[in-house]
Order: sequence, then structure tokens, then C-alpha cells
Amino acid sequence: MAQVLPRLNRGGVERGTLEIAQAIIAAGGRAVVVSQGGDLISRLIAIGAVHINLPVASKNPLRWFFISRRLRQVLLAEAVDLVHIRSRASAWIGMAAARKCGLPVVTTIHGPRGEGGRLKQRYNAMMLNADRIIAISRYVADLTTKHHPPSSKKITIIPRGVDISVFDPDRVPVARLTQAASKLNLPRDGGAPVIIHPARPTAGKGQATMLSALALLANKEAVLILVGAASGKAKFKARLRRQIRHLGLESRVWLTPMTDDMPAVLMLADVVVMPSVKPEGFGRIALEAQAMARPVVAFAHGGALESIKHNETGFLAAPTAADGLAAEIDAALSMTQKERDGMRARAQANIRQHFTTGRMVAATLKVYKELL
Repeated sequence: MAQVLPRLNRGGVERGTLEIAQAIIAAGGRAVVVSQGGDLISRLIAIGAVHINLPVASKNPLRWFFISRRLRQVLLAEAVDLVHIRSRASAWIGMAAARKCGLPVVTTIHGPRGEGGRLKQRYNAMMLNADRIIAISRYVADLTTKHHPPSSKKITIIPRGVDISVFDPDRVPVARLTQAASKLNLPRDGGAPVIIHPARPTAGKGQATMLSALALLANKEAVLILVGAASGKAKFKARLRRQIRHLGLESRVWLTPMTDDMPAVLMLADVVVMPSVKPEGFGRIALEAQAMARPVVAFAHGGALESIKHNETGFLAAPTAADGLAAEIDAALSMTQKERDGMRARAQANIRQHFTTGRMVAATLKVYKELL
């Protein structure tokens, strides 16, 4: 079985690819991943999968035919019996290759896409030519069927999952917490509440809105760690730093690179935030924070509405105002120990009942088996 995606860098799409590859191997199958390369190739190979490097991230239509021909050769050489495509550009390349080999195709729609004009609609629609379509949330499924009604009969909703053997507070030793705190350069006295915002360094993830919310908090001691922001482009970081200076938050905000130990980093948080200004297709951070028994605050749109129960497993703020976000963060920070313990228990139960990697993998393999 082959999965096709643009690159194997850090992100929810890529992590899902590795999880499915591992499940295929565990079930006795052979997992092939075709991408243009990335940081996670060594991890993919370590689990026993095969990686084929092809320029399947290309958005140049003039190149698609030639790349598709090379992909077709790969599918035949690797004796692939099903193709799973995870992006639109890759769909234009992979769909033709799979069909010429007579192979069934699954696509996964990971998030909302602007429809724009007819050309953009046609570009997006290639993902819908699959035999089965996986949507990662009801939100994504509803958007897809709204713009392309005939696709509804082929859609299966499979929410993203979190590995509860990894994201488990009881499995993070003190040494990892100490190391994570040192890398984040947290204050040694440990007195100030810590807000952690883990996200890719892009404006849509809401770092600027979170800075505005920090300035509005009633709790003026809380500090903010923007995990991943330090890995952004120079212009992105410069904008954030200008805003930090303008708001007088220099002593309360840290920009750090993305971490290799997210469970330990989340354990250091008093509150985890996911203030994406554009609706997320799902949002793994909301799952991971709940699995680690940390209060999570997000805007009430997109997939967050499906993974967070307001005032039960986390907090939802009206999109996308900084003052409302600040109010919900203050509510999270002001919980009594009893209230915090109750939310932790409900959040972990929510994840274990509905959003584990095991459930996601089993549902995906079921789709494969139905096609084969």
C-alpha cells in the first residue's frame, strides 16, 4: 500500500502518514510512502517503511504528466495494491498513476480549502475523484459536501487521534520535564503561570492574536511560550517581536523552536492554547493537551468544536477576538484545584473514548479492506 503526500516534515498530515504506515506493517503489510523528502524520513525508515523520493509536491501542471509516469513505475515496481493520497497537488499526479495501474484510491481531506473561481474549484475537486474520501472531522465533511454534493456518498469521517501511550502524564519522568524547561528557558522560580502555544510559524495559527490576549489578561504574571515561532521566517519573527515590544511584553514572552518532546512541554503548561484565526480542520494540539490533562483554550470554530467540550474538557472562546480569548484563559487559570482535577479527568476520558490513534488507525484500515 502506498501513501502519497508532498513532504514528510513535521505536521498532523505527516504524523498521520507515519501512524498508518506503522499500522500497515504491524498488520503484516508493506508500507510505501512517496514524497519529496523531509525531516521525518529517518523515522519512517526506522519503523520499517519504504520511502520513495519523487517531486509530488509540484504545482506546475507542465510537470505532472512526467512525474505521474515515474510514480506509475514505482507503483508497479513496489507491487502496490492501493494508493492513499493526502494533498491536492499530489492528487493530480497520483490519481492518474493509480488509475493507469488499475488501483483503488483513497484520499484524505485534512482541512478547509478556499473554493475561489472555477479553476480553483477544479483543482480542489481532483481529491474527490477517489473511490473513498476520508474527512478528518464533521466540519471538513460538511464543507466538502456543501461545495461538491455528489461526494457525500463517498465520505467517511475519521477524526484524528493521539497516541495515549506517548501522551500520558504518568509516562513523562522528571528528567524529561527538567530538560524541556531548560530548553524553553522557563523562569527557575516556577511561580508564574505558564501558557503554551505550540504551532507552526504561520499567521493563521494566531500567535499575534494570542499576544494581544496576553496583554489583556487579568493575570499579569502569566508568561507565554510560543513553541515553534522561533523556527519561522525572519519577517514572521520580526512582526511578532515588534508586537511584543509595542505591548510591553518583553519579560513575559518566549519564542522557541518546535520541540521533539511535546508531551514534556505540555506538562509544563498551566494552560495550552490553540487560537487559530482560521478554522482548523481538526487540530491535534487540542487532543494532545487533553491527553496530557492540561486545560486547553481554543476559538469555537472548525474542528475544535468537535474535540473540546466547553467548560467540561476545555474552554472555547468566540472567534476570533483577543478579549474573549483572554477571558477564557483567565477562567482556566483561576480554576480551583478541585475544578482543575475534574476537567483533567473529563478531558482524558474524552480522548480515550473518542480520539486515540488506535481508533483512527482501525477505521482507516477498515476503509482499505473494504476497497480491497
